[in-house]
Amino acid sequence: MQAVYSKMLCDKLGGDFDTVYLCNSGSEANDFAINLARIYTRKHNFLSLRNGYHGLVGNAGSVTNMPAWSGNVLRGNGHEKLAWPSKYKGNFRTV
Repeated sequence: MQAVYSKMLCDKLGGDFDTVYLCNSGSEANDFAINLARIYTRKHNFLSLRNGYHGLVGNAGSVTNMPAWSGNVLRGNGHEKLAWPSKYKGNFRTV
């Protein structure tokens, strides 16, 4: 079933899309995406939103910025928390 779906997805996307990575959860997908980005760019800097939940697995846990979930997690090099870009909930409200 996964092979059929993966083939249909690649066919639908077209172009150079010929590989699908199936993950168990969103946290695992985020962790894998961070690893792929670091391998591809050879850089370790990451931006993530304050109060953003990205998962608790591996690298995803290091970019989660919710105090209740992140606790004393060791942050990766170059990790920067960004203000929430919301005109209603953000730091720079105009309302």
